[in-house]
Amino acid sequence: MTDRIDVMVKWPNVLWKRLSGPFQGSWLFRRQPLKDSNGVPKAPGNRHIPLEILAEIFRYLQPAWRYCEVYAPRGDRPSLRDLNSAILVCRAWYASGLEFLYRNPYIDSARRIRSLKHAITANHRLADLIQSIVIPESPHYYNSSLPRRFFRPQTVSPRTNLIHILKACTNLHSISIADSSLPARRPFHILSGFPNLTSLKRLCLSGLPFIKSHSIFLFPCGSLPCLEELYVENTVIDWLTPNPALPSLHTLSLSMCESTYLGSMIPSHLTGIQHVELVDTSASADSQNHIYRVTQLAHTLISLAILRTCNIMTPTVLDPSKFRNLRHLTLDLTAFIPNQFATPLAIQPTLVFNQLPPKLVTLTILVPFYEDFDAATSEEATDLQRSIRQSLTNALWSSMPPIHPLKHIYIEGSKSIWGPTTEGITNLLESKGIKVTLVLIDDMASQDDLAGLIALRRSHLRSQDHGGSSISFGQP
Repeated sequence: MTDRIDVMVKWPNVLWKRLSGPFQGSWLFRRQPLKDSNGVPKAPGNRHIPLEILAEIFRYLQPAWRYCEVYAPRGDRPSLRDLNSAILVCRAWYASGLEFLYRNPYIDSARRIRSLKHAITANHRLADLIQSIVIPESPHYYNSSLPRRFFRPQTVSPRTNLIHILKACTNLHSISIADSSLPARRPFHILSGFPNLTSLKRLCLSGLPFIKSHSIFLFPCGSLPCLEELYVENTVIDWLTPNPALPSLHTLSLSMCESTYLGSMIPSHLTGIQHVELVDTSASADSQNHIYRVTQLAHTLISLAILRTCNIMTPTVLDPSKFRNLRHLTLDLTAFIPNQFATPLAIQPTLVFNQLPPKLVTLTILVPFYEDFDAATSEEATDLQRSIRQSLTNALWSSMPPIHPLKHIYIEGSKSIWGPTTEGITNLLESKGIKVTLVLIDDMASQDDLAGLIALRRSHLRSQDHGGSSISFGQP
C-alpha cells in the first residue's frame, strides 16, 4: 500500500518536471512511430489517399440538382452538408475538396447569396473555381406586400449581390435558374442585367411544374453567342422574329413546354443543332408546328428524342429515314397515338417507320403500357409496332439500308406482335454484334410485370446505350 501511495505522490513531480523542462510538454502530443510486434519501429509510409481517389469521392458527394427535386425529400441523395463535412477531415482533403465545393454552388436564399459574395470578396481565387451556378428560385426585387425568404428590408438587394458574384466569376460557363414567382414572369426579365452571359455555354431555365413561366423572348437577342446547350422546362415559349442568333447551339431540350402565340418552340436558323429532345410538348392552333421544325433539321440532327405526349394542331408526318445523319433515335409511342394525356382538340403527329436511318447506332422504342395501358393496346399502337417490326426485319434480311452501324436496340412491345419472331430477330441481331433488349408485355400483364418494365426502362435511359444522358438541372 505504501508503494502505491509513493508512486501516486511522486507521479505529479515527474509530470511537472517534464512540463517545465526544455521541451515544455511536447512529448505528450508527439506522434509516436508505429512499431511491429517485436517493438521495432516501422518505416514511415505514405498514408495519404491519392488525389485521383479523392476526386472520385468528392465527385460522388457533389449534389446534382434538378428543379423538380429541390423540395423533394432528401433520402440518400448527397448534399452540400456532406461535401462540406468531407473536406474538413484534414488539410489534404480540404485542399482537394475546395474546388468541388465551389465548382457548382447552390443558391436558394439571400443568406447564401451574401455568404458566397463575402467568400469570393475575401478570397478572389474562389471565384475562379466557380464554373456553374444553380438558382432554384430567382431572387426578385423587394416588395413589402409579398414577404419572401429572399427579402430582408434595409439590406442590399439579393439581385445586386448576385450580379456582383457573376461579375467576379470569370470561368462561369453554366447557369441554372428557375422562376417560381406568382404571377409567372418572363425569363427575359430574370436574365436581364446579368453580366458574363456572352461566355455562357450552358443555360437551364425552369418554371413551376404547375404554373408555366410565359416568355416571348427567353433572353435578349444576341446576348448568348457562345451558348451550346439550352434546357427549358415548364415554360411557354414563343420564338418570334427576329429569331435569336445562336450560332454555337448544338443541344436543345424542351420539357413540358408549349407555344400559344404565332411563334414556335424551336427557333429557325439553327445551323449547328445536333441534339433535340422534346418531352411533353404542346402547340396551339395559332403557333407554329414544332414537329415540322424538327423535320427541317433532318440534315444536321445526330440524336432525336420525343418522349411522352406531343400535341399539335396541324397534321404532320415524321419519317426517321429522312434524317440521313441520325445516329441515336428515341421514340415514345405515346407522342404518336391518342391517349388520355392528350390536349382536347389536339392531334398527334403521324409516325412513318418504313425504313431505318442509314447511320443509326442506337434505337429506343417505348410503349406506354404502364402510363396508359388502353392506348398501348389500341389499334394505332398495334399498327406502329407492326411497322417497326417489319422495317427491322427488312433491314436484317435485305441489308437495305446497311445496319452495320447499329450497336444497340431497346424495344418495348406486345407479345402478340413480337412473340413469334422474337427468338429469330434476337439471334440474328446478336450474330451481327448488335446488343438487343426486347421487353415484351402480355395483354393480361400484372402490376409486377409493369413495374419490372419501368425498372428496365429507367435503367436503360440512365445508361449511355440509348445515345443520350439524363441531364440534371444545374449539373455542370
